Amino acid sequence: MSWIKIASLLAVVLILMTATLSCKPSGTMPPLSESAPSVSEEGQGDVTPEMGAETSDNQSEPRFVGPPANQVLDMPEVDFPELSSSDITAIKNLVGTWRGRGVSFWVDGDSGERVARTTWDVTLIINQQLEDNTVGGTLTMTTVEQESLVPQNFPIQNYGPDPITNGKVEGTSLYFDVTGWEWSFTFTTDLMSGQYTTPGEPGIPCDAKAFVLSRQR
Repeated sequence: MSWIKIASLLAVVLILMTATLSCKPSGTMPPLSESAPSVSEEGQGDVTPEMGAETSDNQSEPRFVGPPANQVLDMPEVDFPELSSSDITAIKNLVGTWRGRGVSFWVDGDSGERVARTTWDVTLIINQQLEDNTVGGTLTMTTVEQESLVPQNFPIQNYGPDPITNGKVEGTSLYFDVTGWEWSFTFTTDLMSGQYTTPGEPGIPCDAKAFVLSRQR
């Protein structure tokens, strides 16, 4: 073999060795035991599996994902109806027996001076309340005490039971007439207070809210 052929073979061998060395990685892959630590090893807590991910006991555990914390949801506006006085009246059922006390006065027709003070036991029985909020029933007034404010005696009187007329509920007020006396009360569920006026008998007035009645259960 000539020296020229030997040189050519050596050149080919050198080229192949150079190509092989250039393809070899500069470093080596770390063994599996040196892999990056898990999230729990870094103190970051457990990771919730995604929907359908396998857990350690081979069961699928769902993950509920909500909107981002800074996202503002557009909620539909809801119109709530406002209650009118008629709506409130409709749910006020006054049917039943109401009892309490009140005070009225005898007044001198000439001087206007109060000359006697009467304390009454009062029983109002409402036995009917229709859809239009008209009411019916009876009123009984019994004298408990009568005190003369001047040196003069006055007759002790008792009334009823007398039927009420023109009974009407408006809002939280109750109105009715009894033998010419015009009564008006304001009420809650179990309490009412009010007074009367006597257009035909101006000598027997009372103060505002002088009568307080409570519903009997």
